[in-house]
Amino acid sequence: MKRVLVLLFLAGSIAFPGSVQARVLRGAPPSKAVGTRFAALSRLSRIVNYSLDTPGRPVLAPFLNSAVPKAAVLTGRAEGARGGEATPGDFPSGLKTSISVLRTFQALDSVLQDFTPETLQTMPVERLHALSALILEQLPGSRPAGTEDALEGVAALSEARVKSLLKRPGRRSMESAPSEPYLPRLIHYKGVPKEARVMPPVPRIFRHYGTKSGVSSILASLSLWNGHTPYVRAHGEGLLFDVFTDLTGVFLTLPGVSKASVGVGGQKFPVFVDLLLSPRLPILEIEPGRIFLIPLPARMPPDAGPKLRVPVEIVRHGRAR
Repeated sequence: MKRVLVLLFLAGSIAFPGSVQARVLRGAPPSKAVGTRFAALSRLSRIVNYSLDTPGRPVLAPFLNSAVPKAAVLTGRAEGARGGEATPGDFPSGLKTSISVLRTFQALDSVLQDFTPETLQTMPVERLHALSALILEQLPGSRPAGTEDALEGVAALSEARVKSLLKRPGRRSMESAPSEPYLPRLIHYKGVPKEARVMPPVPRIFRHYGTKSGVSSILASLSLWNGHTPYVRAHGEGLLFDVFTDLTGVFLTLPGVSKASVGVGGQKFPVFVDLLLSPRLPILEIEPGRIFLIPLPARMPPDAGPKLRVPVEIVRHGRAR
């Protein structure tokens, strides 16, 4: 079976600098008694509490069932540490709109989708802080999370997603046959391919093929971002595709693996960047020696999030052969 990744490195993991249009949230700083470890968690609790008390709850209906129990854990732990509930003056004035309330719960639901309330209740404070910083980063007017918070938060997300993926049954469903014989047919799979495995946590150099502008963005931001598209394989002449809908995040390969063998041949991806990842990040090997994935929620259009930054260390870059 010929395996091809369709638009994997174009839409899958091109980095965009996170600070270009970033603005700082307006509002009073968190209580000094909380300390820096609770800063993002405390701020998120104020936003969530305000959001739940504002009109427009029907708009939040798709998110409330899953997000509210998790929000209750976050706000409860933050307020318990602060010694009381937030005052109206604590709330960032830039978020007092229905759209911003919706974005709050979109961000909360998308970032925390692989966690249970029970997991959040027992999670170390440092990780809760990092996850809260990632959620705040999704909101209009927020500044990007610090590098260490971004790395810790993404590591927590990846670990939770790997555990969730390995528990999902390998179901498949085939779309109805296309009306024209030359149009492609898609087979959708849940879970992971049978040959997928979790890589041991040792330092290893990975490669990303990309456009000139995409690689320039990676070099400028020292980051990759999660992509929109899932992992896709093509059969034969490319009229039958396996779509693994759960396998989203940041896709990579290894130095020495050709562009064509990972589905990014031609002139669209003329450059590469080799990089080191933190050993804290879980890596799934999807195709042995060729395709690797940092499992993360997909970056869903139109800007529903989450836009998750993965800090990296650049080793080398150049023109792809």
